[in-house]
Amino acid sequence: MIELRFWVVGVALLIAQLLSHASVHVKRKAGGFVVSNRHFEVVHDAQVEGGLPSQVRWRATGRSVKIKWHDRAVHIQNHARQRTMISCLHSAHRPSETAWVRWGRATVRLVQHTRARAVVEVQVALRRTDGHYPSGKLRAIYRFTYNDSPLVVVESQVFQDKQVSWTSLEWFALSLPDDAFNKWYCDYPAPLLSGWDRQFFEGERNQKLRFLTDIGGWRIPNPHRSHRWAAVGDGDNALAVLSATRLLIALGWHDWGVTVSNNCQQLQAVIVSPWDGEERELRAWLWIGTASGTELRATLDRAWAGAVADVDSHAVSKPEQTHAKVRKYALGEFALLIESSDHGAMLAGISFRDAQLVGARGPLFELELRKADGTYVLCSSERGWERVNISHDESALRIHLSRANGLSTETVFEAKQNSLFARFSARAGNTSGLWRIRFPTLAFRPLGNPRHTRLYLPVGPGTFHEAPFTRSVDAYLPYPSAGMTMQWLCLENSGRTLSIEVRDPEPMRKDFVVRTIRRTLLVGTDWAPKQCRRLTMELLFGVLLVLNFNAEKVNVSSHPTEITDEEFFASLDLTRAGLERVREAVERRDFVSAARAWAEYFRNRTEPTAHFRRDTWPRFIRSEFPQLIEPLIEQADRVARGEIAHGAVRLPVNDRQIDWLHNPTRDTNYVGLVGSWWFMNCLGRAYLLTGDEKYARAFAWIFESWYDHQEAMRAFQGGLGFDPLFRAYYPGIRARILADNYYCFASSEALTPQVHLKVMKQLLGCAAWLYAQEQRYRVGNQQVAAVHGLGIVGLMFPEFKDAERWVLLAEQRMKEHLLRDFFHDGGHKELCTQYHKTCLRDIAYFALTAERNGRQSLFSDPQAAPALERAYEWLAKLVMPTGETPALHSGVFATDWAVHLLIAARYFHRPDFLWLARRFWDRGEVPTQKAPFAFANYLLCSLVSRDQFARLTPQPVRFGSVHLADSGF
Repeated sequence: MIELRFWVVGVALLIAQLLSHASVHVKRKAGGFVVSNRHFEVVHDAQVEGGLPSQVRWRATGRSVKIKWHDRAVHIQNHARQRTMISCLHSAHRPSETAWVRWGRATVRLVQHTRARAVVEVQVALRRTDGHYPSGKLRAIYRFTYNDSPLVVVESQVFQDKQVSWTSLEWFALSLPDDAFNKWYCDYPAPLLSGWDRQFFEGERNQKLRFLTDIGGWRIPNPHRSHRWAAVGDGDNALAVLSATRLLIALGWHDWGVTVSNNCQQLQAVIVSPWDGEERELRAWLWIGTASGTELRATLDRAWAGAVADVDSHAVSKPEQTHAKVRKYALGEFALLIESSDHGAMLAGISFRDAQLVGARGPLFELELRKADGTYVLCSSERGWERVNISHDESALRIHLSRANGLSTETVFEAKQNSLFARFSARAGNTSGLWRIRFPTLAFRPLGNPRHTRLYLPVGPGTFHEAPFTRSVDAYLPYPSAGMTMQWLCLENSGRTLSIEVRDPEPMRKDFVVRTIRRTLLVGTDWAPKQCRRLTMELLFGVLLVLNFNAEKVNVSSHPTEITDEEFFASLDLTRAGLERVREAVERRDFVSAARAWAEYFRNRTEPTAHFRRDTWPRFIRSEFPQLIEPLIEQADRVARGEIAHGAVRLPVNDRQIDWLHNPTRDTNYVGLVGSWWFMNCLGRAYLLTGDEKYARAFAWIFESWYDHQEAMRAFQGGLGFDPLFRAYYPGIRARILADNYYCFASSEALTPQVHLKVMKQLLGCAAWLYAQEQRYRVGNQQVAAVHGLGIVGLMFPEFKDAERWVLLAEQRMKEHLLRDFFHDGGHKELCTQYHKTCLRDIAYFALTAERNGRQSLFSDPQAAPALERAYEWLAKLVMPTGETPALHSGVFATDWAVHLLIAARYFHRPDFLWLARRFWDRGEVPTQKAPFAFANYLLCSLVSRDQFARLTPQPVRFGSVHLADSGF
């Protein structure tokens, strides 16, 4: 009996324990529920914030905060040039607006609750402040799905009793009115567009975005960029919104969307687009957890990827039942892709001479009709029409759409044979209720980097002959900003021009909008017919495009980090032998196939080479310098493991994600790491010595990550206040190291065609930028380091059209430095042993590469060679009995002089240099040659092997240590 009691008590305790460890708890409260798991506790109260989560508590820290929601539908009226906003809000957070409505009382109910899952449903309706419901009776249903995870699935349905159009629908917008949550976090889309919309920040437009942004510093992500997720944090407490579609972030109230007030850190997500009033189903996710900094970024990246992968099994939106078909219509030099169904048509693309001009799908037009009861209906070309008729001849494509109420439209695209001009027009009939029209919105792609595109506009109405107004196209540009009839605009980038002309049947006010989103230039009009009573309207759109991808010269020096495929392949001499398949793919504008063809070509290319040969260098090192192998492999292994460092700067690496922006101490070694790539020197040579693919995989991983974060690094600047990538000599060092590695890894499958393409774009960007910057002589070692990389790219990649120019400029600058920067006794003007050897190293790299590829070098130049020999002799005279050169000025005690003297002995036939270098190498007593691996050692190649000195007998030097006759010591 006693045993039975104990058994019953034990079972009861076990059941209680199991219940206490339930994954999701739900407690009832007045007006709603409190849902909790091991990460957080959330309150749903029908009396507060329309029943949506109004309070969150983090279980790990005990921190509690209130949440405000700002979901709404917006209608903006343009009448007499006055803009009025009618918003649908949960509560009165916008006192400045002239008219808005609140959510009425919500209904909150628990739909499902198990140990592992809880689903809370919130139903809300809209009601004006005077108690009346708005036209259409807008309502919404939210479903919040909780489990034992920081991630909450949020699904929403928005619908009306009758169709009323809204300018935009903005959903899943929330804020934390707690000043302690003062840190922004967001994913970093690439490429990043700089620039600010004047509606948001007058005077702050040129600031760039950091990954982690401090609200107190007024630095935030660009409001017109799309993000996958965004979060606010207070220490380790973080709340994030994740979106599978489009996520915007902004600061300060403005008239187009819910954003962030000065003391309110708000996240706005998902839908910000015109809404025709039909039922819409939406999805997003909330993440409520504890993490910060890099850890939070990695956590949310994983959460987003997992959530999106799960969308298919929890899909909210219903697939549209349509039998649309896409057809191509040829019109002169143009071709149109039209997607049509039984109920409408839309533009799927425009090409010009087989070059894609407009690539984004979109409606041919949007008409906004005002009904007698004051409501609005949005009519778009892609659906809702009863008759669709498309006719086509050699010069014109006509699309006629009509409805039973008498509304009819005709859209015409005209282009004559051999003409560069096309006319795009639209006409609407029986439009007594026409209130607004948007026509068309074309997404132009081939202009390259929008930040380097110049926009030319007339300075005012009718000013065809005056000098145009010009500016760069930044992240967002509406034009004109006041009532004005536009006549034309012209865009120019890298010699390519897009000219657009707008014509009106009579002068009338319109907004001509130009903006850039993700490297796409959007051009369109948004206007209202005069007095809103025009029965018909006509708008002509002329497009003139001049593309020349086979130009003699492509200048990418202004945008070296964002070179397009067209620009890269245009920079190559595709008439060279071996590039036939690349040329064929480029001619048909198949750049994916062109990248594959280039990768195959480079894998099989044997010449030109670096200053060493892939097939002989490993044998040479093992035979003559075996003591260098161990430190080289050790250094490469650290990099392959993800230890990315230079000096005291070390970048965090979590789950193969490299934080390229990490420099909390503002250490200038950051530049040597991200700008000069010293740490990458070892990978290619280790691959040649071992054949281990892990080094090739490490190179591909690190390089692609770096390449995709270029704009972020240039924006953040490591906290140093200057560009760490394209400044001074950094591209020169980086280009040489990249060319070295690319040559070593040429045959590895770890380098995909896309990696090949990115490597070549980076080499082109570095060389073009350096060539533009180094057009005149500048004193000091930095210019030698810069042109060194320029010359290496030119020598190793003669496929570039400008390769010979790069080589000649590098040779000219190096010769000038030998004759002007070195004293008569051979000492460098900067009187620093390290800078002296830096110049010798870079000049030798360039000269050895030229010699290896059968080209006369500075070693044999009648003017430069004597100066170069004196510079080597000066170095030899400085060698101390310890086997080191002294630490003159900012130099250090070093042993890398022996490499330089070995090279000088070979090319200047100096037996004393050979004796001094051999004495050092053969004894092998200098400990600093064991680790780290000296940069000068990379110069060693079979050009200075023992075979090269067969006829040269080493002889002791005739001078002692430290001889500085003419250098001022």
